[in-house]
Amino acid sequence: QFSSADEYRYHEALVHPPMMMAKQRKKVLILGGGDGLAVREVLKYKELEEVVLVDLDEEVTKIFQKNPVLAELNQNALNDPKCKVINTDAMAYLQNCKEYFDVILVDLPDPGEPVLSKLYTTSFYGLAARRLNEGGKICTQSTSPFRSREAFWCIHNTMDSVELRGRSLKVKGMHVLVPSFGTWGFNIASFDDFTPMPKLSVPCEFLNENFLDTMFHFPKDMAKIETKVNTLNEPAVVHYYRQGYKKFLN
Repeated sequence: QFSSADEYRYHEALVHPPMMMAKQRKKVLILGGGDGLAVREVLKYKELEEVVLVDLDEEVTKIFQKNPVLAELNQNALNDPKCKVINTDAMAYLQNCKEYFDVILVDLPDPGEPVLSKLYTTSFYGLAARRLNEGGKICTQSTSPFRSREAFWCIHNTMDSVELRGRSLKVKGMHVLVPSFGTWGFNIASFDDFTPMPKLSVPCEFLNENFLDTMFHFPKDMAKIETKVNTLNEPAVVHYYRQGYKKFLN
């Protein structure tokens, strides 16, 4: 789901902070995002050699490749020679993947249903972390920290609990305002310490130097809280998500 009026706010926030923080930007993996809008942002980096888009629904990627109106929105990104489209389940792809990436972007639906919960588990993030190059970054959309504060921090805490070969993921949360959706959250994870944000090196409609650092500061009503960790056996994030949104749907 997106609105053409303000989707650029969401996609710039998802893509550019992890791309800027990563040691390299040559090879990028996007899980979900079949509309090609995140690919559009990734293609702004001159050093990019390949972006692999993994989306379950072949019909979605086809329509965003072939429909003139939709292809114009993503600036024909899915037809770019640097873009490779694979139609399969994101977790299945990670389980079988042998490649390594500088940046992994997770642009999947909110975890409102048990079938989607697996894509926000320690198992899923562990599989993604195995595919990172040294200095690489993972960034996932993480629902709204205002509408569902518990779900957002559950995703954060789940990523934070992942360990691989004696190394633990370090995680930073961030949020932006997307008017058509409200306040929206993201989490960036890396095995490396986070250094100060470098200067923005690509053109953006939303992000600028003055705003970048503000994304990582949370007001009191969205500040970090303790939650359960989301696992395949205990999909806690679904309960948190539903309880959070229930306040706004009644």
